Amino acid sequence: MDHLSVPTNKDLLRVLREIRSGNPHLGRPKILQRLRNEHHLRVSETRLKKLLAKHGLQRSDPEIRKLIDSELAPITYPQDALAAQQKYKDESTRCFKIYSRGAHDFGIAPNAEMALKMDVSHQRLKNVGRPKTPQDRLAMAIAWPMKCLFDYYWAAAQIAGVSKEDIGHQLEAEYGVNPVPFLPSRPNTAEIEARKSAHKTATLKMFRRILKLPEGQKYISVDVCGKPVWDEAKNGELCVLVGKIDKGSSLQEFALA
Repeated sequence: MDHLSVPTNKDLLRVLREIRSGNPHLGRPKILQRLRNEHHLRVSETRLKKLLAKHGLQRSDPEIRKLIDSELAPITYPQDALAAQQKYKDESTRCFKIYSRGAHDFGIAPNAEMALKMDVSHQRLKNVGRPKTPQDRLAMAIAWPMKCLFDYYWAAAQIAGVSKEDIGHQLEAEYGVNPVPFLPSRPNTAEIEARKSAHKTATLKMFRRILKLPEGQKYISVDVCGKPVWDEAKNGELCVLVGKIDKGSSLQEFALA
């Protein structure tokens, strides 16, 4: 008896998003290995392949992405890219958009508390204005508001199939600096798990405060004991919803294949 269980699609998708969030380049064999050894789940390769494809969780391969991008025209950003992003924020139900070299751009929605964090970051960078000196560019590139925006842009880009280089160029068009050359080295598994744990602890603490309010349960899901329910696929720090949008109006949306 191997003590492995067969998960529902909902439970499997939650685990896959958790794995993929910290391992965008992990292939199916290693994902299957982690599902078996770390999560004690029995999943066939055929089922895994179909679910990864259906929900846009396929491996993000930088070399393949570069090859595809080399065949497409570079992105042309609006003359005032920051004003265009602000207009989208004001008129759309989503939080921000990212541009692509393909037929569509993408509208992005993080969860509510992270949308607030993004808005604070956006406003701080907007208030500072475009950097005028090399020292100003360096200071903005490594500041936490820029790091916050990059984290969410990049989380969405990996689902949308947009390269890290193009995300850097978009942020430069909007705020005046490309943060990609200044990114710290890729965190190891322990660092990723520590960040997830810290976010979960802080968010559950906030949920408990909200539940003390008269209408708290309208906004926070609870279990049979009245405690807040944690769903990594919904409440995780870098979980985002991605939708295709028209390159012209930006407000017309299409199903994400």
